[in-house]
Amino acid sequence: MPTWSRTLDEAGVSDPLLRRDYTEQRRLVARFARAEYMAVRLLLPAAVVPDVIAATAFMHHSDNLIDQGPLDERLKALESWEIQVKDAFDSGSTDQSVLRALVHTAGRHAQLEGHVQAFLTGAPAEVHWEGFDTDDDFRRYVDAYSHPAFMLIACLLEPPAQADAYRTGCRTELVPL
Repeated sequence: MPTWSRTLDEAGVSDPLLRRDYTEQRRLVARFARAEYMAVRLLLPAAVVPDVIAATAFMHHSDNLIDQGPLDERLKALESWEIQVKDAFDSGSTDQSVLRALVHTAGRHAQLEGHVQAFLTGAPAEVHWEGFDTDDDFRRYVDAYSHPAFMLIACLLEPPAQADAYRTGCRTELVPL
């Protein structure tokens, strides 16, 4: 496993501010999901590791904003966060480390921005989630929120020429034999 500095080099992250941003996201991800972080570092090519970490940190940050507090506060937090994310993508700049790393990653993986939008569009399902009464409730939640969340990371690994088939394959339901 290459050093973190070499990993950033292999990913083409040379700007000192962005290197600090990715390093900050790395620390956060390593702290809240140590086993998953180690798997990413050990199993993925170094050039994609900072991107996966940036997407994971964004998802974790988003979840923290919308999973805590009364419903009306979580909805307001989501609305504010959506505006901040849109502004960061539109302007290409932000004062938030998590968004700078994400926007930079999207600059190398154009498909990411659409998945970020799909994730945020489905986020109200997470804000309102209180459990599943039926299988259909579960499927709607997966379609609205879980699959878009999964695709934030999976899209960074998809073969560009097969993107549609890849996305469909990631959502294919397994039927018990």
